Amino acid sequence: MDVALVGAELEENLGLRYMAAALEARGHRVEIVAFNSEADLRPAVLQLMSSCPQITGLSMVFTGRARQFCRLAQMLRDAEYRGHIVAGGHFASFNCDRLLRDSPAFDSVGLGEGEKLICDLADHIDDVAAVPGLCFRRLDGSIGLNPSTGNPDKLDELPFPRRGTFHDYYGQRIASVLTSRGCWRDCAFCSINAWYERAGGKKFRIRSIDNLLSGRQIKRLSAEAAVPEEARGPKRVLVVDDSITVRELERQLLENRGYTVDVAVDGVDGWNSVRSGRYDLVVSDIDMPRMDGIQLVAHIKEDARLKAIPVIIVSYKDREEDRIRGLDVGANFYLTKSSFHDQTFLDTVVDLIGEAES
Repeated sequence: MDVALVGAELEENLGLRYMAAALEARGHRVEIVAFNSEADLRPAVLQLMSSCPQITGLSMVFTGRARQFCRLAQMLRDAEYRGHIVAGGHFASFNCDRLLRDSPAFDSVGLGEGEKLICDLADHIDDVAAVPGLCFRRLDGSIGLNPSTGNPDKLDELPFPRRGTFHDYYGQRIASVLTSRGCWRDCAFCSINAWYERAGGKKFRIRSIDNLLSGRQIKRLSAEAAVPEEARGPKRVLVVDDSITVRELERQLLENRGYTVDVAVDGVDGWNSVRSGRYDLVVSDIDMPRMDGIQLVAHIKEDARLKAIPVIIVSYKDREEDRIRGLDVGANFYLTKSSFHDQTFLDTVVDLIGEAES
């Protein structure tokens, strides 16, 4: 089963990564889609429609962004997305009946914490009435509500969050791990009490130090963060292009050569990715919405931490003035998209960063 998890990624979204780890432990394939603001609506839709997961989960935690997530769900339906759209988080849970009545794009809403619920949904997608803690729309349009069996009592039994990249702070790589959930206080103004009353189970739980140590999570994270770049396995390339066809062609060429490839759907998506990940190379188009490739290259080369990353511009524009403009802002090579039909593209990649495993 292919599952996409959509939410804010201004900082590392641990909630999505815990759910991703739980799904992958059950054998499902997971994609995390960044949705930080209304400006991300179209790129998120394009990314989701390019992968067409059977389930799309929307992390609707806060009231202030509820309308944006509703618009995203409706835009997916308008683009003829036919997968199951489930919402989760505090806002969605507290307003599940109204959300399903007022927003026909949604199929269901999860009431509590996501790991078990999203896994149960993936395992029973053809029988959502069998998923505990799920509010769902029946075939006749009426709303059903399955009682929750409660949030898991033992955090030690949950997998650690899935992550392929690390954030940098002041030159140091970090990896956050939640060692507790809920809250031990009973503040009247906070939604946490109501959230756990709705979903059931213990409100405050702690992951044991023994679990962290016996699972070698702390040691593993420290080791991963300390591994020299040359020892991290296949080299990593970020491909930035608003054309799904070109993006997937470049991905396939690079992956067939052994490189690890991430994709971004425009300049803003690419800029967010290159700041939060670690890449050996960026390959970018020029003409893209929100931020074009020239602006993206300029941002990379003006950033003290990122400026050493080589950049290849690959564009349909083949005029000499376009080539000079790209090289002037700091691109290492400027290729036309006709280079896909011969070895020029891959030869240029190898010239810049070497073979995938070298």
